[in-house]
Amino acid sequence: MRAGRLHFWSGLVLAPLVVVLALSGTALVFAPEIDAATRPRGALPQRSLVVPIRSLHASFHAGPVGVVVVGLLGLALAAEGVTGLWLYRRSRAPHRAAQRVHRVVGAVSLAVVAVIGLTGTVLAFAAVGTDPHASGAYDLVRRLHAGDFWGWPSRIVYAAAGIVLLVLSINGYVLVARQGR
Repeated sequence: MRAGRLHFWSGLVLAPLVVVLALSGTALVFAPEIDAATRPRGALPQRSLVVPIRSLHASFHAGPVGVVVVGLLGLALAAEGVTGLWLYRRSRAPHRAAQRVHRVVGAVSLAVVAVIGLTGTVLAFAAVGTDPHASGAYDLVRRLHAGDFWGWPSRIVYAAAGIVLLVLSINGYVLVARQGR
């Protein structure tokens, strides 16, 4: 049951960081609307509320070290999804309602969350020491990560994915608290 332990411990340690990225990413899905609503008319773009949210999402306000942490977190998020799927398929024990919610929500959202996590990793590592805009693939990866490729429908799916990550993190902590680990 090593996958179970990996899923448990990495989820326990990484969930607070995932919550920050999920909330800031969900806000960034609506960056144009937030910018229009909060930036004073005629003010420079640096005065926008979106600027600190984007910095938080890209690096936890920690510069290059934070960018690397965010990149590694994207890989860890994909590993959480894979171990969660493995546990979902292997488990035969009866489940409580909270466990069913965690399993079903995790399984249904796995593809979108994996795309968001892995494209976030690519963007983070592209930003370390190189010009990320030098590659033509950068815009494709950025659009896949931001969810702005199909207009409103993809933006809503990506905002829902951010909320799902929040729900999975909180639900995971509830499961741990109930099991008394």
